[in-house]
Amino acid sequence: LKSYEQMGKLLKGLPNTVVKIKIRRPGENDAREFTVTRQEIKPKNVTYSAVISGNTGYIHLKEFQEKAANEVREAVMDLKQKGATSIVLDLRGNPGGLLTEAVGIVNIFVPKNQLVVEMRGRVKDWDKQFYTSADPVDTQIPLAVLVNAWSASASEIVSGALQDLDRA
Repeated sequence: LKSYEQMGKLLKGLPNTVVKIKIRRPGENDAREFTVTRQEIKPKNVTYSAVISGNTGYIHLKEFQEKAANEVREAVMDLKQKGATSIVLDLRGNPGGLLTEAVGIVNIFVPKNQLVVEMRGRVKDWDKQFYTSADPVDTQIPLAVLVNAWSASASEIVSGALQDLDRA
């Protein structure tokens, strides 16, 4: 008999490898054997979105990994279609991630060709500026961004840029 934690460790492994498991259900004497092929699991960046409290759209963004900007863009469009007239973007506890995804998320709410962030290094050739590059979803919808002491990196870039651009 294994705990959920022990089972989780046993099931983890390289994608496309096979593991055999036996499961005995309560009330049954014989265990059933299953062969499972492991697959890579890519969790969603947007863990929750819904229209709450009347017409307020709420989006919880867990991380800024690959496709985060697309997931937020889709959530905003879906919430607007469902009647949201304002948006709350929750970045509390978000440790950050990819800078390009942060710029893409800012781009959802601000016009194309807007400076979002710039990096400066000791060597001038390493300096880089990041601009929005796509058409926004909505530059007028009221927007609030929630952060806390555990919001870092890309979360700070998004919240800071949206505040500096008088957008949130």
